[in-house]
Amino acid sequence: MEELLFGAGLLFALFYIGLILIYLVGVWNLYKKAGQPGWACIIPIYNVWVLLKIVGKPGWWLLLFFIPGRISSDLLCPPSEQKFLAR
Repeated sequence: MEELLFGAGLLFALFYIGLILIYLVGVWNLYKKAGQPGWACIIPIYNVWVLLKIVGKPGWWLLLFFIPGRISSDLLCPPSEQKFLAR
């Protein structure tokens, strides 16, 4: 029974790591397409700063991302969609 649980946990961990890698490749390419360094998507708070710069928003908006809830995604998603769908 323990071997079965270990195998299921290992399978889940590998699946999760795969999803993280897919996400990182996509965001890395998004940053490169916008003319920013790809490694910037890995640094936790700096990545939001760079994303705000990509969509043309002021840097103080970074403070809004520390407010819990949907405020950050509601503010950032529409401008980023407009910027990248226009290309």
